[in-house]
Amino acid sequence: CVFAMTQVETTVGGTDVAYRPITFDQLESDPAWPDMVAEYAQECRIAGMPPCDHQSDMYRMMESQGIMRLIGAYVGDTLVGFCNLLVTRLPHYGKVVGTMESMFVAKDWRKSGAGIGLIREAERVSASAGAVAVLMTAPAGGSMERLMPMVGYRHTNTVYFKALDW
Repeated sequence: CVFAMTQVETTVGGTDVAYRPITFDQLESDPAWPDMVAEYAQECRIAGMPPCDHQSDMYRMMESQGIMRLIGAYVGDTLVGFCNLLVTRLPHYGKVVGTMESMFVAKDWRKSGAGIGLIREAERVSASAGAVAVLMTAPAGGSMERLMPMVGYRHTNTVYFKALDW
């Protein structure tokens, strides 16, 4: 199920980046995906967790139920980044929110504006789904942690982790 979103284009520093809805199958079959997912797994790994092992069937199930929406960032036909957006109702608040479960731009394209463009598209898609807010986590000390306040986000919570070795 591809959600309703038209392709949007931005230009930063002479680089034209297009943002469009994609399916998980399109993402997973894109020629850039193997290198991008390896780079993502390396940079975004949580110390203490086992190596990344993305569960394709779970992503497809969330997509088929309308929970997950994927946005691809492209320069020409080249995938340079993606955003995995979960749109759900928070039971505690009774309101719909968009949660950026994953957002990644390949290192070679980080000065293209693709990251900010993906954030803006996630906001637009969330709003069109009736969301009142967008949530995002970022690796502690990483570039996203520094970027988010610059694009209007504020630090509200901190995530803690403890490996369980029962």
